[in-house]
Amino acid sequence: MVLKNINLDIGIPQGVSVHIVGSLVEISGPKGNIKRDFYHPKIVIKTEGNLIKVEGKKLNSKEKMIVPTFKAILENNVKGVVNPYIYELKVCSGHFPIKVGVEGKQLVVRNLLGEKVPRAVEIPLNVKVNVSGNVVNVESPDKSLAGQTAASIEKITIRPGFDKRVFQDGIYITKKAD
Repeated sequence: MVLKNINLDIGIPQGVSVHIVGSLVEISGPKGNIKRDFYHPKIVIKTEGNLIKVEGKKLNSKEKMIVPTFKAILENNVKGVVNPYIYELKVCSGHFPIKVGVEGKQLVVRNLLGEKVPRAVEIPLNVKVNVSGNVVNVESPDKSLAGQTAASIEKITIRPGFDKRVFQDGIYITKKAD
């Protein structure tokens, strides 16, 4: 077993601040802030000037793969606090008119295939959901949180046992974040 040291750097743009306490990383920018815990006993994340350094010492082959993963997540977070990630979903209703709206901290879908009971999805704290006509926009500085919220919205409209070629009613992701 060969043990390796890996060091990767991420640039911090102007207007973005990074605070690291232990394994908790807080990234703040003009469009939002993100807090995330990156705990691994052999990986250290620190800032030096305009760089975030991800360092792993004496890593085996499986642990080596975690360092680039941490780097990719941190890069996405740094980009997201400057330009938030936006997912676009389309409401398709061929048989029954679907009513979609945001009520408090939930996105509520009513009259899906004529159902009387509404379906709802909890909207996480750092996510904004806007409904205009038959378009639903999900926006967040955290790419994984925006993607998971969009997927949860799409998932609540899936009806097992219905032929997707005939019953195309639902909410579907049409544009993913870059």
